[in-house]
Amino acid sequence: MPPSPLPSPVRLALLCLLLALPAAAAPPELLLRTPPWELREGDAAAALGPTLERVRAADRAAVDAWVERPEGEGPLGPRALDEAAEALELTGFAHPADPLADRPDPDLEPLRTLGRLLAAEGVRRGREAGWSAATPPLRAAVRLGHRLGEAQGLTRVLVGLAVQQRVVQALEALAEEPGLPHLHATLADLTHQRIDVLPAAWTQLARPALNDPLIQQARDAVDAPGELANADWDELLHRLVLALAVGFEPDPEKPDEPLPPLPPAAEAALAAFGPAFEAVAPPGVQPRARRLIEGVLAEWDRLRGEAWADTLVPYHVLRAQPPRVPGPGLPERLLLPLIASPLPALAAAADLDRRMAALQGAEALREHAARAGRFPETLAEVDPPVPDDPFTGGPPGYAVSADGRSATLRQEPLPGDAPGRAHTHRVEVQAD
Repeated sequence: MPPSPLPSPVRLALLCLLLALPAAAAPPELLLRTPPWELREGDAAAALGPTLERVRAADRAAVDAWVERPEGEGPLGPRALDEAAEALELTGFAHPADPLADRPDPDLEPLRTLGRLLAAEGVRRGREAGWSAATPPLRAAVRLGHRLGEAQGLTRVLVGLAVQQRVVQALEALAEEPGLPHLHATLADLTHQRIDVLPAAWTQLARPALNDPLIQQARDAVDAPGELANADWDELLHRLVLALAVGFEPDPEKPDEPLPPLPPAAEAALAAFGPAFEAVAPPGVQPRARRLIEGVLAEWDRLRGEAWADTLVPYHVLRAQPPRVPGPGLPERLLLPLIASPLPALAAAADLDRRMAALQGAEALREHAARAGRFPETLAEVDPPVPDDPFTGGPPGYAVSADGRSATLRQEPLPGDAPGRAHTHRVEVQAD
């Protein structure tokens, strides 16, 4: 039998109580979540316009110095970051209409800088006034990271990951500040809200080529039920060579303008590379120009399929495999550099997961020691549990002092890793 609903006055009283709770009284797993009643309809990207203009006008050296040591008023002036946080309470965020367009994104770097400034402001306020003061800018940074992580363009998603990295760095800086709650549950919640890079990576992989309209024209010609004349195949091949080898694109407003001849170097390349691509075309395809085009498309699809498959493998398994390099075949050596690799995005997401797992493990140890008065002998005894290292798939290294009053949690550097991709935390039992 379902429970009876609460009387309306009781529900109203509970709602008023929840609305009146300060940020510090929120459950630990919700510390970085913005309450839904604080969100408003509107376009946060447009509302951030004045703040981004301030970011562009700010002295870059002053911004970098303040982010590394956030003390006193920030480089954007009073209330600028509060206004940015208020703008980010709007639920919409308009991204560029064509995420794959080959043109610069003028807001990308200012958005990255804004994320750094919000995270640093969280550190400054937390050190000066405690967690309740640190929460608003950190929540705003989390919202900014998520908004960017929802973009279809992979570069914006990568900036969203970079903003979330800054949030975790801020939590690292605040983790041992007096009055800050244990952050294990907070980080677990942040992990559950993680940015998913796969939709943007798949969008980028689905792009046919650097000159997608022309490659799509070639695909349409191959898939068309009717047969093109030999001269039409020759012209299409001519266009492809001009575009992919020379970078020439005809003026769309002058479709009937004659194509320029192939430069001698392109003619020589076509003669040299053509047979290799013809060899991977389906058997029996005629004429030669179509056979060569189908060979290019077949090799392109094979290589892109391999890149696509990389997105379906756990990163700690993928990174243990040898890096993919062009094979001995000429078609692969020519086309592989043009395939949009998802590996940088997968690595960035894994780096963020690893950093969060390291800090979450340290916070689990602190939480355990706060109850038990000492750190346990083994990680298996820790409650709440310490997450595995996402890069190895196994637990991090652990050492505890003889008296159980201090412990070290260490992720091991792996061969070929850049510095800073493994994290170490030394934690101590807090004095009463």
